[in-house]
Amino acid sequence: AVSANISVGKSGNRTVYVKETALNHPDSDIIALNTTVFPVVIKPNTTTPINDGKAVINEYKPGKIMLVKENQNGNRLAGVTFSIYTDDACRNLLTTIVTDEHGVGISEAISIDGSGKRLLFVKETALTDEQKPLYELSHTVYPVVVFPNQTVQVNNGKTIINRWTLG
Repeated sequence: AVSANISVGKSGNRTVYVKETALNHPDSDIIALNTTVFPVVIKPNTTTPINDGKAVINEYKPGKIMLVKENQNGNRLAGVTFSIYTDDACRNLLTTIVTDEHGVGISEAISIDGSGKRLLFVKETALTDEQKPLYELSHTVYPVVVFPNQTVQVNNGKTIINRWTLG
């Protein structure tokens, strides 16, 4: 976009600051504003690009992951820890989710790459001390595709069940 003429005054140069304030784009619900403030030195009789002429990049809005945890009787389980990994071997930890008193866990905001989605892997990794003698830790790895500005539920929206410990 080109602005109107800007007066530089007697000094010959003038510094102005440019910031994106709105998106007029069909995907503005999933694309975030670029909040960078770009200083621009205006010189007489020249056109001065912002950001040294490089493109100003807008990133996708982050997404979130949600899950619900309960036992075989349908009682919700609080305090269960799930880890979110960037690889299917579950070696590269991104973050964790801990279920609340309602058995629901929601991740922090997760960044989305340039493809507009992010494949992650969720695995139960810890029970509370009170739960350890009662339940088996699940070893299931749940692939989850996270999209911009959405909360995606693990296990295709189904509750994740803990099995009773046998013995």
